[in-house]
Amino acid sequence: MANDIIVSEMTSASQINTNDLMIMTQPDLQAETGYSTKKGTVLQVANKMLKGTEYLTDLPDFTDKTVLGGLEELKGDLTALLPVDTASGAIANFDTDLSLPLVDCKANIVASQQSGTPTPSSPLAISGYTGMNLSVVSDSDLAPYLKGIYEGKYDFVDLGSLTYVQNNTNQAGKYRFGASVSPLPKRTSTSTDTPNILCNGITTETPSRTYACNNGITIGNTDSALIYIYIEDYCTYTPEQFKSAMSGKYLIYELATPQTPTITPTQFNTLCTAFNATGTLYPVSWQTEAGTVYGGNLDLTTGVLTVAHSVKLGNELAWSEDDTSTPTHRVWTAVISGKAYGVSNTISSFFSQTTQSYANMPEYTLRGTGNSARIYVCDSDYSTADAFKSGIATAQFVYPLATPVTYQLTPVQVQALLGVNNVFNDTNGDTEVKYKEGIQHYIDKKIAATQALIL
Repeated sequence: MANDIIVSEMTSASQINTNDLMIMTQPDLQAETGYSTKKGTVLQVANKMLKGTEYLTDLPDFTDKTVLGGLEELKGDLTALLPVDTASGAIANFDTDLSLPLVDCKANIVASQQSGTPTPSSPLAISGYTGMNLSVVSDSDLAPYLKGIYEGKYDFVDLGSLTYVQNNTNQAGKYRFGASVSPLPKRTSTSTDTPNILCNGITTETPSRTYACNNGITIGNTDSALIYIYIEDYCTYTPEQFKSAMSGKYLIYELATPQTPTITPTQFNTLCTAFNATGTLYPVSWQTEAGTVYGGNLDLTTGVLTVAHSVKLGNELAWSEDDTSTPTHRVWTAVISGKAYGVSNTISSFFSQTTQSYANMPEYTLRGTGNSARIYVCDSDYSTADAFKSGIATAQFVYPLATPVTYQLTPVQVQALLGVNNVFNDTNGDTEVKYKEGIQHYIDKKIAATQALIL
């Protein structure tokens, strides 16, 4: 039995020491190199742990081998063979803090354009990126609000920087304090709505909307720029005293109208500190390598930037009229060299998309084709191709490349994001993460999945 693994008896799953897998090896006196295991012992141990009711069949099956370092090397080998898990989305969220270095982390890049219908008289500019920030946060409550700030849907303010006014209450000597914020917050529709806000040190539950002083923050549904803060302990303060008391308390609030994001690395760290979240910002710049990127992804573990989209201005294309038979319905066409085929894969700052046939295209719309790199634009304001080209000189056409281009950037070493459970970026795209589960978490999940089978 010198090479056998002994598993101690147990009465419940709670007694399992999953850090060491309850494995006790005995020295093999004839093995000069140390300890050894036999084929299948890890599966046997796992099965014994679950009282023989369920095999953890995806645990590694060690063939006959010598373990030079005893338990530590055995655990290392097991870790190397642990399955890779994935997380992706606007915020890539893990169900546990990372305990092992990341396998891979890709930040997707998507051109940003405000909502609405672009027209030549009311263009909606399309923004690309010459760099990005990858953010990691270990506080799941704060992460969505930070993401909202990066998307321009939220803003934040130090409450100690605002100018307050008192509002008399129906309780003598007590006040609520109102302050104007800019940009404007999204107002609640009724007096009982809970605003989409977060604040450190003050509850964000909507207080009673009477003049009685209690605790909480609300956003006025009639006063477009005002927030009201009710803190019972401070109700008898003067506005200046209240302002001083609010210093260091940050309000993150939803905006009435999305804006261009303005958060800086210093502000990011300040917010993480204020909300007791462990956060790190990884800035990356690539201006000199790839210029402005309108679509693609950056692998932050290898530094490979894949550019999948490009842009052309209206005066960079050779336009011609597609059909001259209907002067009141003019369609112009051009070939974008290198564009991937597709009817609706091009966006423009001047023209909205359509899939209608050329003869039925609405005014100020564009479409492509599924069998060429040609695009079509309906705009009857011009009578000649030269006039059309001059009139839309600054129009942006963002299109996918038939063959993406790659650039090797200096890698941003984000593999060791130990202890975090939220990863996201500020390039308008999802973040895709691959990571290995820790032994403890892996076994815990298996135990939970088979809990009903344990005797």
